[in-house]
Amino acid sequence: MTISYESGAGRMDDFNKAPWFDDRNEIKTVVVGEGVTYIGVSSFSSCVNLTSVTLPSTLESIGNGAFYRCQNLKTVTIPDNVSSIGMSAFAFCMVLEEINIPDGITEIPKRMCFHCTGLKEVELPASVRVIGHEAFVYCTALTKVTLNEGLEVIGYSAFNTCEFLEEITLPETLTTIGEKAFDFCTSLKSIVIPQSVTELGANAFDSCISLETIILSDNITVLKSKTFYYCRSLTFLNMPTELKTIETLAFAGCENLTAIHFYYDLETVEENAFRDHVFYSETGGKISPTADNLAGYPFSGEDCRHMIKDTSPQGDDDQEGMRNNVNVAFYCFLGLIVAIPVLVLIRRF
Repeated sequence: MTISYESGAGRMDDFNKAPWFDDRNEIKTVVVGEGVTYIGVSSFSSCVNLTSVTLPSTLESIGNGAFYRCQNLKTVTIPDNVSSIGMSAFAFCMVLEEINIPDGITEIPKRMCFHCTGLKEVELPASVRVIGHEAFVYCTALTKVTLNEGLEVIGYSAFNTCEFLEEITLPETLTTIGEKAFDFCTSLKSIVIPQSVTELGANAFDSCISLETIILSDNITVLKSKTFYYCRSLTFLNMPTELKTIETLAFAGCENLTAIHFYYDLETVEENAFRDHVFYSETGGKISPTADNLAGYPFSGEDCRHMIKDTSPQGDDDQEGMRNNVNVAFYCFLGLIVAIPVLVLIRRF
């Protein structure tokens, strides 16, 4: 069955139950005629066998849930004039592999592509300022995301459980990464958080078990609860120079994190922030992971051993030197790991 909406110019109605709803399982094609500027709320919701949609060049906006649960819709081309898309517009379109976002869209709405498990690639235009809550959550096939300069906010759980997403480049205009934004992105291997970012939400990278490398913005002052919870592949971390607070469980379960550098502005380390870690002083005694004991020190080794306290001045030029110093300490530690077995072999022969 084909639905042709040829009402002429203007807006479609919003629907709780569209006139064709009772025949929704028979609908395979939708053609919206030229002149239509708005597709109404829930217009084609639950047309589970819909495979083809043709939208007019006159279209300007798409309502909430317009194509919600169109489970067999594989591709959709959104016309260039569209400047607004409603929340959950394409949620549960489970075989949707690609969707274009026109330049002019400023916000990716809440749950726009929620549970689109077939979606493989997304490119957002430079006009987008905000990615809304849960916009791409459970897009488990998503492997490539392109974010352009202009983006300012990645919302709550925006890319939660995008299990095959291995890398993503964050633009220099970004200021906020929301709570659980990349939670359970289990294939994500590296991330660079630009210096423009000042807000990093709780659980932002929770259970990113493949995350090996992360560079943090120096302008982050608080690492919130479970920010890097169970990032078990993370081995080295340079804390932000402006960091003041590390909240509970921020690094719990980071079992391979063995090289860490803390700067002087650190004021508070909450209980269990480094659960599963034991810190040692340079003399070998265990120390409590408090701000007083950690601030200004690099730690290295399987036992997170205290290195020489950093006493260099705190000017901008010297902070770069501090980063270089901790890198030297880290690589010296790696060299020691390699050298010990070699010396053992020499002694045998």
